[in-house]
Amino acid sequence: EAARDGTWEAYRRHPHITLAAALKRDDRVEAALTSLEEGRRISGTLMSSWDDSMYFAVTAMAFFNLGRWDDAEAEIDAGLERCELSGARVATPLLHMTQMAISIRRGELDKASACLEAAHGTIDDRPGIGATQLLRHWGLLLAARGDDAGAFAKLNEAWNLDEHAGWVYVAHDLIQVAKRLGRHEVASPVVERLQGVAEVVGSALTDGIHLQCRGAAFDQPDDLVRAAELFRRIGMRPILAFACGEAGRLLVPTQPHRARTMLEEAEAIWEELRAVVPLAEVRRQLDALGDRRERPAAARPVSGWKSLTKSELRVARLVATGLTNAEVGRELYISPRTVESHLGRAFAKLQIKSRVELAVIAQRHEPTPEP
Repeated sequence: EAARDGTWEAYRRHPHITLAAALKRDDRVEAALTSLEEGRRISGTLMSSWDDSMYFAVTAMAFFNLGRWDDAEAEIDAGLERCELSGARVATPLLHMTQMAISIRRGELDKASACLEAAHGTIDDRPGIGATQLLRHWGLLLAARGDDAGAFAKLNEAWNLDEHAGWVYVAHDLIQVAKRLGRHEVASPVVERLQGVAEVVGSALTDGIHLQCRGAAFDQPDDLVRAAELFRRIGMRPILAFACGEAGRLLVPTQPHRARTMLEEAEAIWEELRAVVPLAEVRRQLDALGDRRERPAAARPVSGWKSLTKSELRVARLVATGLTNAEVGRELYISPRTVESHLGRAFAKLQIKSRVELAVIAQRHEPTPEP
């Protein structure tokens, strides 16, 4: 409340970022985005370059967890540009690591490696900032390249670092890699530690992560189904897709119809996110079930109105009505710079240079209904 007065003394402890983290932990994701947007506006008024760059990073991570990956990438691009212009690099590793998480799941391993190098080079000068997540994503990249032993070493180090609550997200990755290596002794202490966190926090997110990890560790499909219900309730779509995929795989031998329902939900999410790596595994499980109709490949056009992503379409439609970047940002809980990033991509795909041209094209493809 004091920060809303717009004074630096009240704002210097960055209350909106802390509040957003607490709201997310309490499963109030939309309220968290509102807090970030308000904090970003105040930060801009006070011309705080540190806060400004951090808002891009924290918002990108929130969009990643919600499955709004196009919005996350736009925040990342705008945030890295802001860091370069301001010289405030504290958010740089977090931005690169969020891009890395997206790239690994999309099979863009060279891009993920470049992000790791950029994040590692920045974080070396600032020990302790984001170290858990750096080690986690390093481990995920090694696993994607087939080095499970190296992945286990990094993930286990992240799990034991205990820097902040970020280690909770390491648990599932650690259990999966440990199982592939036959390190079954790892699972029980990890699950026990998560149970303690879930009992203290009591949110759908922490309960879901505990159930997901217990189900994955001990092949308990019912735990994974319950985890999926919790993730579905709070709108955490990528982690929901993982839970559905694992539950489906375990249900195939005994409950094939139920397995198909879970796997098809995972397939739909990964397909929308263009996450080709987990999508391939889910489709392999679905194909093994048989009686599966061929799905025609639906490649997105590279130009024109139909080439726009969902995020670009949301921005384009609002801009076409005459809203400013700031007004669109408030509507979508994103920054004006992120709106500009989406708009730039849309303009390139539509081969236009002005908002007037955009309005004409939008009217042609989505005419306003007669009153």
